[in-house]
Amino acid sequence: MRERLTGPATLLLIITLGACAQAEGDPADIAGEWIGQVTVIGQVIGFEVELSVVDGGLEGLMDIPMQAAYDMPLSDVVWDDPALSFTLEVPGAPAFYEGELEDGVITGEFSQGGAVGVFEMSPYVPPELDYPTEEVSIETDHGPVLAGTLSLPEGDGPHPAVLLITGSGAQDRDEDVFGFKPFFLIADHLTNQGYAVLRCDDRGFGESTGDITTATTADLALDYAAQLEYLRGRDEVHPERVFVLGHSEGSLIAGMLAAEHDLAGMIMFAGPALPGDELLLAQSEKTILAKGGTAEEAAWNQDFQRRAFKAIRSGESLDPLFEELHAFMIDAYHELPPADQAALGSDEDWAAVMVAQQHAILGSPWTAYFIDYDPWTHLALVKCPILAVFGELDVQVPPEANIPVLEEDAAEHELEIEIVEIPGANHLFQPAGSGAFSEYPLLPKEFAPELLETITAWLDEH
Repeated sequence: MRERLTGPATLLLIITLGACAQAEGDPADIAGEWIGQVTVIGQVIGFEVELSVVDGGLEGLMDIPMQAAYDMPLSDVVWDDPALSFTLEVPGAPAFYEGELEDGVITGEFSQGGAVGVFEMSPYVPPELDYPTEEVSIETDHGPVLAGTLSLPEGDGPHPAVLLITGSGAQDRDEDVFGFKPFFLIADHLTNQGYAVLRCDDRGFGESTGDITTATTADLALDYAAQLEYLRGRDEVHPERVFVLGHSEGSLIAGMLAAEHDLAGMIMFAGPALPGDELLLAQSEKTILAKGGTAEEAAWNQDFQRRAFKAIRSGESLDPLFEELHAFMIDAYHELPPADQAALGSDEDWAAVMVAQQHAILGSPWTAYFIDYDPWTHLALVKCPILAVFGELDVQVPPEANIPVLEEDAAEHELEIEIVEIPGANHLFQPAGSGAFSEYPLLPKEFAPELLETITAWLDEH
């Protein structure tokens, strides 16, 4: 579940679309997908850049997933071996990148307004696979056409199969976060272990059609029901040996599918056991404290959320809350060091961006549905075996808040369940320090060692 900000938070770079690009030198030497990070004012912002050769020159696009900013054009892309420079246009405060390539890594200086930092980026090299994959397109009865990848083990089958279900927010089939591709790694591992694996881009993202901005969790479950039907209909797949694996909010969808379909089993991958409003409150407190916020900030945030949830349920206007948030952000801005203020622009601009962000989240159909959704609406009806895996340092689905509820309610409903907590792992099941969202770009692009073995052993048993 990508972090949904519901209170005071720092948005380091205010990003808008750029202009056209140009290039010098041989562009083929530098074209491709790059994974990078900016370190400025003590913060780390992960980004991804795609450089393409167009009419003999270079054009570029940048994604900044933690700011939900994608496909932003770069301008002035200049490659003069070994130097690369490009600009991300921001009205009044463009962001400049200037670096050099050495030993396969580009490192250099980042600047925006009065803030100066460093950046580095490395090429993304797709791994070689030892098994066939197929690009699929799944039409649904309710509109979206879902694009994905079906990985098939060697041999004719029929094989057991696993459907992967992403967490909240628009995500691609690999669930790519700062170059870490959890679903690719899971699919690769399981396919090598004899399982067919289907993973798709979310509706309205990547190569899938549709609109995710108006979709609730229940709407997205329809997409995965179509994927499940498709997977079961493949000749290479054993229709009675199909499992679902859902990450974070995807675990809620896995529960919906397991309650309504005869499955071989389901895996809750950092899956919530709390109702939506309680989960968001626990998540916000842990997230703020993990990234260095104070107890007072966490308390303010939780009070703000509770009043927002009440207004959403009653249909009251959120405008008074947004006015309060605006004032809070203005005060918070003036407590920042001058260099931070310079990087953020004016106090009014920054406050307006933060309010707009919260307006989009709190005013969405997703939030109205999620805050009142109780996972046990469907989990209580599940008849298949369940594996629930948590990361010890997860701040987005905190294990200490969710595991006790899962244990108690699973016993009450007589579920066949195994619960595993991975030591030192974050929400993405990477080995982590604090579990904070800001760590994600800095961590190795790998799972905690025991994770994949835990999943495989459970699947083989069932």
